[in-house]
Amino acid sequence: LELNPNQLEGIEIHREAWLHLFIEFDDPKEADQKKKIKELEKLAQKVGVWSKIFPDKISQEQLHKLRGAAAILLQAQAADTPVPVAEDVCVPIEKLAEFLEEAEATCHMAGVPASFWGHAGTGVVSFWPALDLSKTGDRQKLFKLQGSLFGAAMRLGGCPSAAAGDGRVRAPYNQMVLGPELHQLMLAVKKIFDPHNILNTGVKTATAEDVKTHLRTHYSLSNFYDFLPRG
Repeated sequence: LELNPNQLEGIEIHREAWLHLFIEFDDPKEADQKKKIKELEKLAQKVGVWSKIFPDKISQEQLHKLRGAAAILLQAQAADTPVPVAEDVCVPIEKLAEFLEEAEATCHMAGVPASFWGHAGTGVVSFWPALDLSKTGDRQKLFKLQGSLFGAAMRLGGCPSAAAGDGRVRAPYNQMVLGPELHQLMLAVKKIFDPHNILNTGVKTATAEDVKTHLRTHYSLSNFYDFLPRG
C-alpha cells in the first residue's frame, strides 16, 4: 500500500491489517464450498477479524496476482533492496503462529520491518526484509536475522529450507539440520569426488566465514534467488 497503491486498485482488502490470509476452497461440489464458507464466516466473527468472500474468477485472479507480485513489487520500489534472508523456512502448521510472533519480534529488534509471505497450509514462510548490502551494519543484520529465524524454525520442529536448495547461503546451517555425524559424512563424500573443491565451490559446504567473505554488496532482481557470486 505504501510502495504502490495502484497495485491494490479494485481489490477490497483491510488496509490497516497486519496480516492477510487467503483461504481457498477447491471442493468439487459447490454445496460443500458454501458450507465451509459459512463455517469460516462464523469463525471470523467469533475471533473478531475482517473477512471477505471473493466468489468469482476475476476477483480471485486479482488476489493471486497481488500475492504473486509481492517480491517484485518490493524489489522495484523500496529504497533499500528486499533480500531473501530466509527463503521458504518451514515449521509444523500448529507452530506457525508461534513462529511468526517470534520472527516479528526478531525483525523488530533488528530494526527492520517484518515483511514476509508464505503458505499457511504448509507452514512455509519467506522473509525479505529491506537491507542495503553495501553497509556493514545491514550485512551484520542479515546474518543475525538468518541465525535467529533458522534457529527458531529448528527449535519448533521445522527446517531452514522447504523447497529451494541449500546452496551457499544456508550451507553453514546444514550441520544444524543434518546433525554433526551425517554432516561430516557429507563432507567426506564431497572430498572423495572433488578433492580440490572446484565443483560448485561452497554449495552445501560453505562456512559462515566463507559466506561473509563472498557476500555481494548489492542485490537486485537480476540475481533473484542467489546473493552470492556464482562459483
